[in-house]
Amino acid sequence: MEGPELVVAINNLAQTIERMQTHQWWDTQWFSALIGATAALIGGGLLSAIRDRNRRLFEYHQWLLTQGTFSSPDTLLKQAWITSYAGVQEEDKSVSEKMIIIFRSHIKYWYEPLSWIRFLLWRYEASLRKIKNGKKGEVENTPEYKEAERRFKAVEDFIYRKTGENEWTS
Repeated sequence: MEGPELVVAINNLAQTIERMQTHQWWDTQWFSALIGATAALIGGGLLSAIRDRNRRLFEYHQWLLTQGTFSSPDTLLKQAWITSYAGVQEEDKSVSEKMIIIFRSHIKYWYEPLSWIRFLLWRYEASLRKIKNGKKGEVENTPEYKEAERRFKAVEDFIYRKTGENEWTS
């Protein structure tokens, strides 16, 4: 390159350098590619996490469905009557404590992801906690026991809705 061609090439190079200096660092293809790749990684990870959570919850719903009425208030109450935690000079636990111990030993819902079923089971456990101690025939007639039955029914209905089953097909 000689003469005028060299001058044109140098002018073009100077204009390119000048344009590069006036552009900001965020106004580049490199930065756009970095933003796009980051968004893709975050979006893919989020979708994968949601998919795993939904699979885990579905498996938990299926497992709860196979348990039948193991954790219903009447079953827990029957088991509480035949269970004793008293030692030689200790006083035995109340009926509600026994029911909660039996319920929690079988259904460990707090290990599952945050979801509506976890909230419903927590409310059911809270209603079990409110059951007052009494004789065998008196406990079933208390409003606290009726509330626990209602909460358990809500859990059952939710599981049936999520799995597509019902009380006759499960």
